[in-house]
Amino acid sequence: MLHWHGPPSITEEIYMGEKRTEGYANIAGEIKSAAGRAGVAIQDTARKIGAETSEFGEQVYEQGARGAHYVSRNVEAQPLAALAIVGAVGILLGFLMGRLSKR
Repeated sequence: MLHWHGPPSITEEIYMGEKRTEGYANIAGEIKSAAGRAGVAIQDTARKIGAETSEFGEQVYEQGARGAHYVSRNVEAQPLAALAIVGAVGILLGFLMGRLSKR
């Protein structure tokens, strides 16, 4: 059975207010700590993505350089075949563009 002791005294109200303030301060501290950890995690992820992107860019550049070297070597070895291929691609593109412009 509950017993009613009347309204709390001023001292009890101050004590309860201090306890609530301490609780709010603890919650605020936990939120600040969690935000700090999230910020660190975001920075780490951004650094990792940056490093991976840089590595990917280097790989694409190297593959492009190898491809350009391969093409230039074959053009030097067989200039007439390269000229025929470029001409055929040009004719094909002209044909396709002519068909698209008629639509």
